[in-house]
Amino acid sequence: MLSLAVSAFVAVMLSNEIGGVRHFLLHDDPFISMRYARNLAAGDGLVWNPGGAPVEGYSNLLWVLAMAAVHSMPVAAAKTSLVVQATGALLLVANVLLGGRLALRLSPGDGRFASFGMIALALYYPFAFWTIGGFETGLVTFLILAGCLGIEELAGGKPLRARGVLACALALLVLTRPDGVVPAAALLAYAVVRERRPRRIATALLLAAAIAVPYGAQAAFRIAYYGDPMPNTYYLKLAGIPLGRRLFMGLGYGFQLLVDHLWLIALPACMGAGTLLRARNPLAAFFVALFLLCSAYSVYVGADAWEEEALPNRYLIVAMPGVLLLFVRGALDVWESRDTRPVAALAGLLTAAVLFRTLWKAILPDFYPALAGNPLPVVARAAIMSALFGALAIAAGLGARRVVLGAMSIRTARPRVAGRFLAAIAIVAMNANALEWAANLGTWSHIMSDAVRYARQLRAGTAGDATIAVTSAGAIPYFMERNAVDLLGKCDPVVARLPPHRLDYLRPGHAKWDFAHSVGVLRPDVVAQLHHDPRDEVRYMTEIGYVPLPGAMFVDSRSDRVHTGILSLDRYDPVQFAAILGASRD
Repeated sequence: MLSLAVSAFVAVMLSNEIGGVRHFLLHDDPFISMRYARNLAAGDGLVWNPGGAPVEGYSNLLWVLAMAAVHSMPVAAAKTSLVVQATGALLLVANVLLGGRLALRLSPGDGRFASFGMIALALYYPFAFWTIGGFETGLVTFLILAGCLGIEELAGGKPLRARGVLACALALLVLTRPDGVVPAAALLAYAVVRERRPRRIATALLLAAAIAVPYGAQAAFRIAYYGDPMPNTYYLKLAGIPLGRRLFMGLGYGFQLLVDHLWLIALPACMGAGTLLRARNPLAAFFVALFLLCSAYSVYVGADAWEEEALPNRYLIVAMPGVLLLFVRGALDVWESRDTRPVAALAGLLTAAVLFRTLWKAILPDFYPALAGNPLPVVARAAIMSALFGALAIAAGLGARRVVLGAMSIRTARPRVAGRFLAAIAIVAMNANALEWAANLGTWSHIMSDAVRYARQLRAGTAGDATIAVTSAGAIPYFMERNAVDLLGKCDPVVARLPPHRLDYLRPGHAKWDFAHSVGVLRPDVVAQLHHDPRDEVRYMTEIGYVPLPGAMFVDSRSDRVHTGILSLDRYDPVQFAAILGASRD
């Protein structure tokens, strides 16, 4: 029920009344997948533009197919997202249940730990943010947890069913996302380690085939259907971007996530991991290894496009169930200890962490733009500030330790009751950014509602065969129901293969454009959105016959498919929309 309540809260916060109708909305990028799904359900194929050249602008095939099933239902466009959100909510509930079963594998017979572990998973807002927002993270997490449970059953003497569950989980992982091969490889390695020695080779071959066959089949499908073995998003986010720059951006965002959010989770989680690893618990070792592997992958690709949300990104969130279970284990172990020293030490460390985060945020409030500059001054400044404020925070933590030692000099007669109470406080503390996250949801609701309104205006002001260029390739193309040109290249293989325009500031998927191709060659009837500093592009468009309208919209003067009177009405500014979404940066 807790998980459903959190899911309902996110869904309601993302909804809005538009034109007298309540619209349930996702984040912008999932609407790209929704557009592919709707076209597939309508019989136009897995394409972004019906009748256009096929290009794989999505990277979540299985989730797109699930969305296509939703679009085959008689559901209005305003409520289609609600069905997707309901599916995500069921996945979140399934993840909580699987997490409870895995908690019993971490600490057999400890129902208290399993209960608190499930509560922690149900209340952890980032799970709902991504899944109810329309991303495939809930499905990927479910498959990883199902694979873990299959491995535990494999080690527990149920080889036939366990191998079947694990093989299905691995196959579906790589079909859901191409980079699902990363957790799939981790699961394969863990299964081989847990398997009995005489069966290891056979199990390894079976599971390797479960990964390789669907991965190869999807690659063959891509070549046959799209003419390329890799999705277009691969070229958009990695091609032409130096590895060193990606690593720098990934490490910088990872450090900021640690300061913003992971401090309060990391300390008890490390304590819980230490307890279980000393007991030689293999599942705890896997959870630690999976988080480190997903972190390394996030750094390798230069992190995600929405790191300013101050929560684990799409690559890290799938490893967080294991981290939260270790977190709860550590919190229970420490708070229920009759020894005051671990409690005092944890209190001191948490105080130090909170103080460090507060001071860091106060002195360096805008960390992300700092990454755009020369790396050396940024790193030097971060090192100096970390040393200075870290010393102050440790001093404050030592003071908190003394207070706790004094307060707990008389041992409680009921340590288990106190432990449960304090563990509940710890679970609440892990969502310390809840108010900030809720405010961000309100911002996203405003953004996506304005996107729908703008799409309705574009649909009303253009003929059915008009083509419209956008920088936000999700909600606007989905709701305007016109063929579109993706100026930032997610659905354009020419743009995706270009070198990035700027290496000093890289937002994955938002660093490439070419107006000579997108506007000069493809010649859309309307350029509905601009990006970055568009002065050169504006000059170019006016030279080739585009006429500006209010709100930084440009219309092809030769087009007879545009009603300029409707498009000139007072409306939401698309430049501001692009800026808030992160699709542009001045």
